[in-house]
Order: sequence, then structure tokens, then C-alpha cells
Amino acid sequence: MDPTLTASQFLEALAIYREARGESMPAKAAMLAVIRNRAAQGWLGDHNTTDVIWHPSQFSSFNPDDPNSRVWPKPGNPGQWQAWCECCTVVTSPMLADPTNGATNYEAMPEGVTRPSWADPAKMTVQIGKTRFYKL
Repeated sequence: MDPTLTASQFLEALAIYREARGESMPAKAAMLAVIRNRAAQGWLGDHNTTDVIWHPSQFSSFNPDDPNSRVWPKPGNPGQWQAWCECCTVVTSPMLADPTNGATNYEAMPEGVTRPSWADPAKMTVQIGKTRFYKL
């Protein structure tokens, strides 16, 4: 892993890796914005990105029963390692503007799958790639 990352940046990069490793760089940056928006707003009482990410049942890839909770980037796998490096780049690059317009949630349900009950189309701020962002 990248030794220049702080502990919170490492956790942010891991969250993005697990949640969005197949997404574009703009979508990865938008997911980081959601995490940081939640911290800035004190979402569920959490005021920093580490607490936001670890909050139970908020990011599925950190739920013990989710298969992604056991996913780690492997240096010997070029595709996985490239995705990890992209996540590290996202968390260490200055975010000049929030690409989500203040979103606090996102979902990327495949076509034909019912969206979560909280995914109110009236509260969608933007769609980046296959991921829809919401300000709740």
C-alpha cells in the first residue's frame, strides 16, 4: 500500500476501492465527496471521514456480511493495483469543487433491480457513470 497516505486517507481510498473500483475517476471522486459531505454535516453524529466510513450499515463494503468487506488490492494483479492507485490519487488530490452538488448518498443499482427506498428521484443531484447521487 502507499506509505504516504494518512490513516484517514487510506480508509477513504479503501472505501472507494471497495465501493467503486469499476467506476471512472470522476465517479470515484464523487464518492469521496459523499464521504466528506457526510463528515462536514455531522451525518449520524459522525464528524470525520473515518467515523463516517465505519458507521454501521452505511457503506455496504464495510458490513461484515458483504463479500466486498474482504476485498483488498493485490500488487500482483495489475488491474486491481491500478484501481487502488487511482483511489489513492483521488484522496490525495485537492478537490476544487464538489461534483455531487452536496450529495450525501449514492447508489448504482443495475437495470431492473429495485432502487433503495431512500433513493428519491426528486433528491437526485447528478448521475456520474452508472452511479446516481442524492442529497438527503
